[in-house]
Amino acid sequence: MPFPVEPQAWLSLVVVAPCGLPLAAATRRLLALGYRTTAWVSFAVLAPLTAVASLFAGLLGPVAILIYALVLSGPAWIVYAALRGVERRKTVSAGR
Repeated sequence: MPFPVEPQAWLSLVVVAPCGLPLAAATRRLLALGYRTTAWVSFAVLAPLTAVASLFAGLLGPVAILIYALVLSGPAWIVYAALRGVERRKTVSAGR
């Protein structure tokens, strides 16, 4: 008995495993900007939502899981873009 489940189930995990990367990348970028609290709060709110959505999307297949993960990491990327714009304005105004 080499596998307790079907090999196709293991192959679907290969597609599902990287679905947390968009949110992790956005969190890492926020940390790099110096917004530690914002990064952790956005991760704490969005990670459970992504996990639950991935669970339900799993019924539809790996592509649906990936789509849910990308959509649910969107708010963290929006916050990152906004804060990066703020940092750029600070840099430009300090350079004048």
